[in-house]
Amino acid sequence: MAVVNDGTFNLPGGNALYFTGGSTFENASGGNLVFSNNSSMSNFDSNAANLLTNDSGGTLSYAGSSSSETATIYVPLVDNGAASVTLGTLSIAGNVTLGTTETATGAGVFSLDSTATPAVGGGVLNGITLNSSSQL
Repeated sequence: MAVVNDGTFNLPGGNALYFTGGSTFENASGGNLVFSNNSSMSNFDSNAANLLTNDSGGTLSYAGSSSSETATIYVPLVDNGAASVTLGTLSIAGNVTLGTTETATGAGVFSLDSTATPAVGGGVLNGITLNSSSQL
């Protein structure tokens, strides 16, 4: 499966989007991928080719209903766009590459979990939380 989002894609609360067999989701420039409470993107079959890409000009958005709410990305992520977390935590639990144009903003938390393997090329990262063994 290959999906290109250049509009708004809402991932409803409590639901998961499962990646299998080399599935890709590209959040293109102008795209807004909106996470809800307890939503996730899952690397269901652990296929290394499964990939979420947030292009420059694209936005990953999460506005939890409280500071204790979370949305999680388990699929490998290449992020050259923006991440906006206004409340709660957007958790990255898979491999992540943060490009030179990546920005993370908001009063919420953009978290790289202990299972994340970050590669950083630059960007402006405000409000980044590293958990356990994650390193930048």
